[in-house]
Amino acid sequence: MAQRFMLLPIFCVVALIAMPSSLRAQKRKPIRAKAPKFDDKEFDGIFFTDVRIVLKGELPKSQQQLIALAGNSGTTAGESGTSSDSADPMAWHKLISPESLEDHVKSSKLRLGKIVTTPTAFAGGGFNSARREFSLQALLFGIIEIYPNDDVRFKKSAPVARELFARAAANSKVGSIQSFNEAKQRMADLGDMVNGSTLAGDAKSETDWSELMDRTPLMQLLECLGPRSP
Repeated sequence: MAQRFMLLPIFCVVALIAMPSSLRAQKRKPIRAKAPKFDDKEFDGIFFTDVRIVLKGELPKSQQQLIALAGNSGTTAGESGTSSDSADPMAWHKLISPESLEDHVKSSKLRLGKIVTTPTAFAGGGFNSARREFSLQALLFGIIEIYPNDDVRFKKSAPVARELFARAAANSKVGSIQSFNEAKQRMADLGDMVNGSTLAGDAKSETDWSELMDRTPLMQLLECLGPRSP
């Protein structure tokens, strides 16, 4: 009797192997619900057939459309456009003054001086703060690059600085020794510019505002630089 019970599992395995593959596949096939069918008019009154018919005003324009409109607009007195509007289609010159741009660059430099100190402190979390400040620097130099007022400081270095600080911000996602060394180099570049030097080199690309900085440091900057509630 004991021998028969010991052989029972072997018989089950043999029976399973001998079972036709089609039958095994049928047993494994899951039971799926049928796809629902909807009446063509079932959602009438719930969803708009064309959402554009209920929108008010003009639709937002892309950066390329803004630049094209600025290029076609007039630049003389009495016409709809101005030379400043053509040079700065994002209208930064109406939102921030040259003095504020310079102050933000310098204040960010001071904060970076307390963040980019040693490789240990940088790897221990300083890289997160450095990423936010380098993102701000890239944004500031991107604005200075297209600012219509030639008297704004750092104008000549802005295109190269914008690329360098955008890359430093991207590489500061980690606290590696390589990102620390790059951060130290960007600190030296900032010091040279504040002291009156111009960065050498040419920018390889134009400013793409949608890719200039990541969303996380942007939200942090808005929180840090935005108005404080009483």
